[in-house]
Amino acid sequence: MIYKSIQQTAIRLGVSERSVRRWAIEGKIPGAHKLGRDWLIPAGITGPSSYVEKDASGIRQLMRVPLPFVRGSFEPGHALEYIDSLKDEDDRNIATGEYYYFIGKCSKAVDVLDPYLCSPDPALRFTSALICFFASFALGRQHLSYLTKDQLEKQIEEGLNSEAVPELHALGVLVLNIVYVLMHLPHDNLPLLENHIAYLPEGLKVLGTYLMAYKAYLRREYDKALTIADVTAAMFKDPYPIGMSHIHIIAAVVLMNMKRPEAAKDRFMKAWELLKDDGMIEVVSEHLWILQGIPDISLKQLYPKNYNTIMDLSGKHMSAWAKIHSEIMNKEVRVHLSATEVTIALMYDRGWSAKEIAIHLNFSQATVRKYIQIIYEKLSIRDKKELREFMLH
Repeated sequence: MIYKSIQQTAIRLGVSERSVRRWAIEGKIPGAHKLGRDWLIPAGITGPSSYVEKDASGIRQLMRVPLPFVRGSFEPGHALEYIDSLKDEDDRNIATGEYYYFIGKCSKAVDVLDPYLCSPDPALRFTSALICFFASFALGRQHLSYLTKDQLEKQIEEGLNSEAVPELHALGVLVLNIVYVLMHLPHDNLPLLENHIAYLPEGLKVLGTYLMAYKAYLRREYDKALTIADVTAAMFKDPYPIGMSHIHIIAAVVLMNMKRPEAAKDRFMKAWELLKDDGMIEVVSEHLWILQGIPDISLKQLYPKNYNTIMDLSGKHMSAWAKIHSEIMNKEVRVHLSATEVTIALMYDRGWSAKEIAIHLNFSQATVRKYIQIIYEKLSIRDKKELREFMLH
């Protein structure tokens, strides 16, 4: 067995050395043993199955490392083996629910995760509420999406009020950013992830930097967003398929907005290589509308079955997202554009000419101009200035 020091383990998990030492002393790390005054920690541990902290009021809170699948490090194509390797039954169940979501089986994900919405363990509640929220509205189950949204807001509030438990507080900040950034809600006043990311384990640090890049993209700070994605890809050498695929995809989105389609396709295919062998198509479908035709070019002919499923899932996502976003923002979001129309609308708004769009999508210029006319008619607008109001969301 390969061992690491307490310091090495703490850095990898994003926790304090004191926490790792305490877990070892309390027997919560199987295989850890003391050598003189130091502890030897088995390499690759994902944290204790659970540990206890106290908040500012002295109330003991149970905490484990959240999102076991999202933060998991495993070779592409071995997702199920990784889940089976988790020692704790609850971690395995949670990871299974996450896996079902990412392969597009949202109903199964909700079935597995629903029992954990009222768990006494905050990390289990966070994970189940977060995944159930996105899975429920992808299924068109609006009543469940609102129910889990309420649950999620309670978990976020709990996390943000747990200053004495920095890991739990960081989790609250992370989940808050996930919801607001990915739902394209106002997020300028959110707690900065940069100030809390050190308390997250490595797999969630990757996800956190993706959100930082996404926020920069929404502000149209494309150079900053691409720099964040590139630095993250260079820093993390262990395979984190979920987090790193998100990093490559947001890089592809940004590169398209920088009018660099070949580089965008290359980054998208790096993401696809991390996802395809495990069938984790949900990551692509979540971003389909802002990838501006890259999946059509890259997947439609080579992976037709995956492509068709992605298109179907993405349509459901967009419809449900629009309903919830409209109610939260008290502003109608129209989604009666087709996937191709959204792609052309985004590219046209981002400064692509009809000729450039035609070359990218392998259309004629006349076809692109016809699509632009249809887009204007559907949105009841007259020019690019009005188009931008729709493309902001």
